[in-house]
Amino acid sequence: MTRFLLSIVLTLSSLFLYSQQDTNYVRDFRQFGNLSLAMEQKANNLAAFSSYGNVLRLATNNGFPTFGLMFSYKWLNVWFTTPLGHFNYTDPIKGETDNFGLALGYTGDHWWIRGFYEHYSGYHISNPEVFNPNWFDDNATLPLVPGLQSRTFYANAYYGFNEETYSHRALLWQSQAQKKSAGSWILGLSAGYDHIFSDTVIVPDDAEVFFYDLRNVTGYETLTTGINIGYTYSFVFSERWSLGLMLAPGIATSVGVVEEVNDVRNNIELELGGMVEGRAMLSYHADRWFGGVSANGYMLTKPINGDLFNNIHTYVRVNIGYRINMPKSKFLGRFGLSN
Repeated sequence: MTRFLLSIVLTLSSLFLYSQQDTNYVRDFRQFGNLSLAMEQKANNLAAFSSYGNVLRLATNNGFPTFGLMFSYKWLNVWFTTPLGHFNYTDPIKGETDNFGLALGYTGDHWWIRGFYEHYSGYHISNPEVFNPNWFDDNATLPLVPGLQSRTFYANAYYGFNEETYSHRALLWQSQAQKKSAGSWILGLSAGYDHIFSDTVIVPDDAEVFFYDLRNVTGYETLTTGINIGYTYSFVFSERWSLGLMLAPGIATSVGVVEEVNDVRNNIELELGGMVEGRAMLSYHADRWFGGVSANGYMLTKPINGDLFNNIHTYVRVNIGYRINMPKSKFLGRFGLSN
């Protein structure tokens, strides 16, 4: 038992240690607090694929921009976003959406761990032509589902095989900069929790004939786990500019329940599905100032009542940041969070 506990302590302690990356390829800024302000366009899209080949798309109307703060110091990484009322433009024909998002992460040399939580309230059907080609002849807005809500928690842990010359911190948090082009194969474990729920049925009456198996569904709650395999690469154009790309598809299994009218709940047996994560980021780095334009997305696919459901989270972000000197702290130093 003593040896077992000692091995755990040593393993956890090793997370905070720095490995020797090749300084010809990677420049390190983790000794600074990397604080960034951002404007972000974020969205959640739910797609139901019926056995008849039809697709019903439900989407949020978050508007632009959502404002955010990103902070990275040592191993700690935090990302927070929220809309700011009248500073956001929303398309009036798509209804209103409320959103809260939070992301936390640990990015080491080999292990990259990240989790996010998103809560959306208020959706619209973005393709009413699938059941009513003349929808706008009689309606001024898209079909609105204001009572539809979603709660998603998604987490992944990737293992990168090239810690010497490739920096994933540069792609995710800009706490490092890639000096020469390099890449890495990655292997990961992912887990996602989804709860989609509404005070009414999700499929409108006009669309029942096309999505008959979903006619009584008011929501679903699922837990999805998967294995991802992918590749990530950073192209360095100059001393200050680089482009990072990542794609990691995976195979997943899901279990959960389908919620229907009259409080009926039907269990979802173990089903095979999929998930994929993709990223792209154009980065600028100077000694203190940094910034970038990035896009990333997560997609979870699962069978519901014989049909397929996709849950897609997308983010497009513009950020500008500054590296600040951090104070020394003996207490935080115990956790690897002090110079």
